[in-house]
Amino acid sequence: MTPSERGAHIREAARALGFDRVGIAAAGAVDDRAHFEAWLAAGHQGDMAYMETRASERADPRDLLPGAKSVVVVAIAYATQTTPGRPVARYAQGRDYHNPMRRRLRKLARAVKRREPETRTYLAVDTGPVLERYWAERAGIGWIGKASNLVTLTHSSWVLLGTLIIDRLCDYDEPTRDHCGTCDACIPVCPTRAILAPGVVDARLCISYLTIESRGGIPRELRAAVGDHLFGCDDCQEVCPWNRFAVHSPNAMLAGRNALASTKVEEKNATVALAVHLLDLDEATFVRDFEGTPFRRAGLTGMKRNALVVLGNSRDARVVPRVERVLEDDPSSMLRGHAAWALGRLGALAALLRARTSESDNDVREEIAAALQGALLVDDRANEAPEIAER
Repeated sequence: MTPSERGAHIREAARALGFDRVGIAAAGAVDDRAHFEAWLAAGHQGDMAYMETRASERADPRDLLPGAKSVVVVAIAYATQTTPGRPVARYAQGRDYHNPMRRRLRKLARAVKRREPETRTYLAVDTGPVLERYWAERAGIGWIGKASNLVTLTHSSWVLLGTLIIDRLCDYDEPTRDHCGTCDACIPVCPTRAILAPGVVDARLCISYLTIESRGGIPRELRAAVGDHLFGCDDCQEVCPWNRFAVHSPNAMLAGRNALASTKVEEKNATVALAVHLLDLDEATFVRDFEGTPFRRAGLTGMKRNALVVLGNSRDARVVPRVERVLEDDPSSMLRGHAAWALGRLGALAALLRARTSESDNDVREEIAAALQGALLVDDRANEAPEIAER
């Protein structure tokens, strides 16, 4: 089989499997390895240690598959199946894409091997040690924008990527050139200023990292900026002008389990209701209700942490009794600390004063003290407001 015939077969098989985009690039060393290594050296990966432990493999697919010749990149579009990404990022509102995409990639690998049984392959979704956005750019799928997302001409940045590395030559697609131009709308819109420079994102500041990947507490100085983002953040994508041209093509691969369907939230303030619902769940119910959805990645403790931050930012006094129960009874010191912060934002001084006398964990006590100070400052400003208005 010639490289051209092989490439045509792979592209046809990928489209038949339901992938919205497919491109192929020549395998080789990543030519901007220094950029990736500098990003790691600066600690921008946060707690994602796996980014560093397999850094050499990410820098060259031939370390993953000796003799690799081609990197096949596939993409599925997801934007038109969902509503704008608050409080839950668009990609996370339906079925978790990792397993469906991995199954389709296996089928694609089998399709390649049916024609040429000796072909060796290596497949990865975004959890594998492959710089999939880099290879997507090289394979003509799109370009890496200033917010470090891959942007496509057809589906904007609303795509999910997978890769299949093979030890056979193909005909290759032309790399996509950058179409961002002078636009930098994504940079100032980031609530936590995580985009340090075009193409450089500090994950430790990114709301998606803080609410999904991080297993620790959300830093106190970033909680207010998290706002009502319960799981992930699409702000940098929502403002991208290329969204106006995104093709409406719902992908059947993602049909099925909906992360929000089981909550049955019908209250006017659905975000607050969903956050309270999460606080009420035990582990067994969480697994039952959210199995097969992206919420499982954060885990129940992570989702409750996020919910407490959202409730604190809601300034909805009705939730004070429920948040107070977390501070009084939850075995997790991290959750008790976040509950203290939320109660401070909600102005619940009495609840904080009661907890101050009973709490034994030093970190939580420090959170309570900070929350009390913040609540008192808010209270003082409220009392001064009439005088200021009179002046």
